[in-house]
Amino acid sequence: MTEKKEADLQAALVQFEAGKKQLEALIKQGRMMEGALAETNATIETLENLKTAKKGDEILVPIGSDCLISASLKDAGSVIFGVGAKVSVDKKAEDAIKVLKERAAELERALSQAQQGIISLNGQLEELNHRAQHLMGGAHTGHDHD
Repeated sequence: MTEKKEADLQAALVQFEAGKKQLEALIKQGRMMEGALAETNATIETLENLKTAKKGDEILVPIGSDCLISASLKDAGSVIFGVGAKVSVDKKAEDAIKVLKERAAELERALSQAQQGIISLNGQLEELNHRAQHLMGGAHTGHDHD
């Protein structure tokens, strides 16, 4: 194998490994966004269902580790809403639903971009793989004739 082919092969392999790590990070990020989107949509659904609830209705409240407690609803029209940096505010349920729908739309756009990035990166990795195989194939052919 010539020095140029060897250098080209080394460069292709370095690019392939870097791209592979980037792809793994994008896939992980996409999974996290999918989870956040599912949670946001579940919250919207719950708030929508609470519209028909009345003061004093019995509800189940998750407390963590797949445990629930039974509680009486005090006010179905009001939600304590996290706005970031561990700050929460009291919001009308309708306003919370509106904000959550906006968040869901942002997550869907970001997820779509991540998926497009994954597709693009996969294509680049396939090209690098073919290039490396071609370079290595040329090396084997050269050695067979020696």
